[in-house]
Amino acid sequence: MSFAVANLELETLEARYGEVALLPQTDGSFYVILECVRLLPGWCQRTTRVAFVLPVAYPAAQPDCFFADESIRAGRVGGGGLGCRPASLI
Repeated sequence: MSFAVANLELETLEARYGEVALLPQTDGSFYVILECVRLLPGWCQRTTRVAFVLPVAYPAAQPDCFFADESIRAGRVGGGGLGCRPASLI
């Protein structure tokens, strides 16, 4: 994938999510990091950082997963409900 294609995607992501980092990898893919993704109700925090890999063959090959900060927990902001336990325990 070319850096030009990645930059076009970067502009779209920045318009929606604000601060975005695009980190080129030696295999031609890119790590994309969204610094402040707003979470829906049901999580213990209002925002989190999200990262995913933009594959070399993008757009024919789509990203297949994403990563979030390990601090993210299911539960309500301010407590209540399920509590603020790790999502893997719910």
